Amino acid sequence: MLWIGYATDPRVNARSSNVVTPQAPNRFHLQPDWPITRPMVCSLQLLKEAAMTEAKLAPNLPGWMLEHANRYIASGGTDGHIYKATVPGRGEITAPSLLLTTTGRKSGDKFIFPLFYGTDGGSYFVVASKGGAPEHPGWYRNILANPDVEVQVGTKKMNARARTAAGEERLRLWKKALEFWPPYADYQLKTDREIPVVVLDPVH
Repeated sequence: MLWIGYATDPRVNARSSNVVTPQAPNRFHLQPDWPITRPMVCSLQLLKEAAMTEAKLAPNLPGWMLEHANRYIASGGTDGHIYKATVPGRGEITAPSLLLTTTGRKSGDKFIFPLFYGTDGGSYFVVASKGGAPEHPGWYRNILANPDVEVQVGTKKMNARARTAAGEERLRLWKKALEFWPPYADYQLKTDREIPVVVLDPVH
C-alpha cells in the first residue's frame, strides 16, 4: 500500500479521515480529520527505480556480459547503452543494448539480463539466441511463465509486457535484428530451434 504525505496549507478546507501527516522528519502517522493539502513529492518513477534495484544480475552470465551489465547499472544507463565489440569474421560491431528484468519461473526472484535490442513503432524487441545454444535462454523461459517485465533503455526505465513474435512479424523483426547484430545469422545455423524474437510492449 502506498501512503502519500501532505504539507499543511490553511487555505484548503477539504478533510479526510485517513491521511498521512508529518510528525517529525521522515516519520508519518495516521491522524483523522487532518486537512488535505499539497501532496509531498512521491514519484512513481522513483518507485519503479527502487523496484529495479531489488533485482540482481542473472547467474552464470559470460564475463563480457557481466562487465557490460555492471557498467550499465553503475552509471544509471549513461554508460553501456551502446555496446562495441570485435567479432571474429564480422569485425567491429556497434549495437544498442537494454537491461531486461524478468521474474524467475522457479525462484520468483527478479533477474537482470543485458540484451541487444531493436525498435518497432513504440515497442522494443530482443532475440533469444543464447549464442545458438540448443536450449532457450533462461530469461526467455522466464517470460513464458510471466510476461510482465521491467526494461531499462539507456537512462529510461519502464514496465513492459513480453510476447513472442510469429509469422510475418517475426520474419520482419528478424531481418531488422540482423542489421544491428549480424552474428544472429551464425547462431541460427548452430541450432535446430527457431530462435525466438520477443517484442517488449511498454505498459503505460
